[in-house]
Formats: sequence, structure tokens, C-alpha cells
Amino acid sequence: MNYTLNWAGAGYSFRPNATGAPTGAGLGTAPATLTTQGLTASQIAAAKPLVVTATNAFTGARMRGATSGSYQNMRVSPGNIGGLRSRGLTLLQDLGTSSSSHGATSLVRQGHSQVLTLGFNRPVKNLQFTVTDIDSANGQYQDRLIVSGTRTFTFASALTGNGTPATTQAATASTWPFRNTGTNSSYDPATSGAGNVTVNYGPTTGVSTVQVTFWNDQAGNNLDNNGLQGIFISDLTFTAMTC
Repeated sequence: MNYTLNWAGAGYSFRPNATGAPTGAGLGTAPATLTTQGLTASQIAAAKPLVVTATNAFTGARMRGATSGSYQNMRVSPGNIGGLRSRGLTLLQDLGTSSSSHGATSLVRQGHSQVLTLGFNRPVKNLQFTVTDIDSANGQYQDRLIVSGTRTFTFASALTGNGTPATTQAATASTWPFRNTGTNSSYDPATSGAGNVTVNYGPTTGVSTVQVTFWNDQAGNNLDNNGLQGIFISDLTFTAMTC
């Protein structure tokens, strides 16, 4: 059976873990929608609810959730994302302070991140989604993105990497996190698809959780706007048994 998780229309809600920390770590939930076209009335009636959870956490001592204008961490974007003509889940973060470096190397900076875990209350297949607005602004942020699991991917020509962690080996076009090839390539988050990567988990193995790790690889002290950076997660599509 085919399902869609539409962030803007599915009744997504987010609950922070701590009072007074609206952009901090917490839990979001939303029901997925069954595609009923071609199904019989009995098949539709037999389908049990499929719930998607979105849990975020922070690693290291520096990263925190943020708000910028109408954008807020772990909330649905105020408008469309990545030229997709639909809204998405916002990951917006900064380093809290820009007065000191958050690491002399990529391996150290990688330790200060936000980790989004997408969970499904029963295994799904053919999971596909797009992460948008992977870009850069010299002196403020260099977006880095790790996506867990075995999956295929396609991305815009300005991007490189394979969505795996930074290692002691030098980065190549087929290794390390998804990232922009430019160090000062900033895009319109609503209309531009130049920072998009689409991942697909295929039909073979059921998926119960997926993790997206987002961090800033900008070196140096006194980063502009405390290293404020953002990406977005598109609607999810996938297949699953109805019960």
C-alpha cells in the first residue's frame, strides 16, 4: 500500500522536552495518509494507522535549535521549499556563540550537530524524501548532511559527497557528507532546487528508523550570525503493509 506523510497537511505537532526551550530537543508526530485510489472498501477499512515520529537531539556542547523570522527549528516551514511547491520540516540551528571555534578540523566540528530521527510504527519500504537547501555562506556556515542506512541518492549538480560521516581519509566526490562544492553558494530556500538531494531506500528491506545528521563545517572564530544554518525535509512517500 502507498502512503504519504505531508508535513503541512497531516496534523504534525512538535513537543519540546524542556519547558521554555521551544526550538530544543523534542518529539514530533504525524499520521501518514493512505493512498486509497485502486483499493477496495474492505482494504481501506482494514488499514491500521501508520504514524511517523520526528525526534531531534543535539550532539556536542555547541549546537542548538534556532528561530529566524518565520522559520523555527522542528516546525513546518512557512512556505514552499526547494522549488518543490510544498512545505517541509525545518531544521534550523546555530552554535549559540561565535566567539570561539567549534573545532579545528571537520572531524571535531562534526561532533556538534543536530540529529533528526524519523521513526515508523511499522516497517516501510520504498521510502523517499528530499533534503533541500544544502548550501554555504563563507564565514557563517558550510552545510554538512549525513543520512543513515543503505539507500540510493540523486542530487543537484552543485552538490557532492555520499551522505556518510567525515573520516580521517581525505574527502572525495564519492565520500563524506552531502555538501556544496562551493564555499559561498547560498540559495533561496523556497524556490531553488540547487541544494537538493533525494534519497530512496528501495523495495528490498523494511525501514523502521532513518537518521539525518546536520552540522556546520565552517572553520574559525566569530562566525557570522553564530553560524546560523538551515535545511528542510520534504514530504515522505513510502509503501507498507496495511496492518
